[in-house]
Amino acid sequence: MNLLLRLVVLCFICTIATLLVQLQADIVRSRKQLEEIEILCEEQRIANKEVERMLQMGDDDDYIERVARAKSGYAYPDERIFYPISGK
Repeated sequence: MNLLLRLVVLCFICTIATLLVQLQADIVRSRKQLEEIEILCEEQRIANKEVERMLQMGDDDDYIERVARAKSGYAYPDERIFYPISGK
């Protein structure tokens, strides 16, 4: 009976040790995910500040014209835009 009790206790200890190792691995994985999410949040905060800055500048007619030309390809009705094709 003493031998059987020792085997049961040994199996219990092995099971607990295995669970602890798995939990530790989960904790490490979760911390890494948290760090990645924090980095993404900081990048988004920076992007939000840029958008806020752009919105504040949106009242400036020169700024609106530059954005319309650069990002949307707009031009005045009588204006021709030439794009370099030489790759330089």
